[in-house]
Amino acid sequence: MHNPTLTRAFLAGGTIKARRIVQIGTADGAVIQADADSDTTIAERPIGISSEVNTASGATVDVHLAGIALCVAGGAVTRGASVKADASGKAVATETGNDFVVGIALTSAAADGDIIPVLIAPQRIYMMARAFTAGGPIAARRIVQIGTADGAVIQADASSDTTIAERPIGISSEVNTASGATVDVHLAGTALCEAGGAVARGASLKADADGKAVATTTAKDFVVGIALTAGADGAIIQVLVAPQRI
Repeated sequence: MHNPTLTRAFLAGGTIKARRIVQIGTADGAVIQADADSDTTIAERPIGISSEVNTASGATVDVHLAGIALCVAGGAVTRGASVKADASGKAVATETGNDFVVGIALTSAAADGDIIPVLIAPQRIYMMARAFTAGGPIAARRIVQIGTADGAVIQADASSDTTIAERPIGISSEVNTASGATVDVHLAGTALCEAGGAVARGASLKADADGKAVATTTAKDFVVGIALTAGADGAIIQVLVAPQRI
């Protein structure tokens, strides 16, 4: 099947490799290969993906600005993840609020160098996140629940699905947090979470004993949100954070 893209020719403001994310250049009509700064700087935000040929500095480069384009992955990427550029313009997954991304991965990448199709949709991730005090060790990308003190949270356990005072409120960031340290918690939007078992896309998710996401259909369970991608035990899945009771 043919996948048409909106493509435009730009002047390469530096060497641009094939199938890399590109960002706004320093002059009108110019682009450069994106780097790690392109996720946070408005003037350097990513706008598309380069064509399938390497381009020398000063030459013309075709950039795919909309549609589906192939891009080199900079590491493991889960299908459905928002992708930004690494230091080499390769696509890497992100869940960080306010990051500028180039689009959405349509297939998974197992490792650095894999070629994946990306739905080009340059945008900024708007995610409601807030800093809390960790009332105990909290692993990365786990469901968290209300803590025992104002402004505190703890890693959710299996009792968080039934106890109002321990209900889940969000998902921890991509770093492990020690007890007493500050932990960023995603309270709305999409976030990545570790699955605690087989999860089907669209399933309502609650916490297991380790704060991992597991599917539930039990009435009156408190859930943290909805799985946007499927996964097995240990997989990192994308979750629409929407705490509620079934």
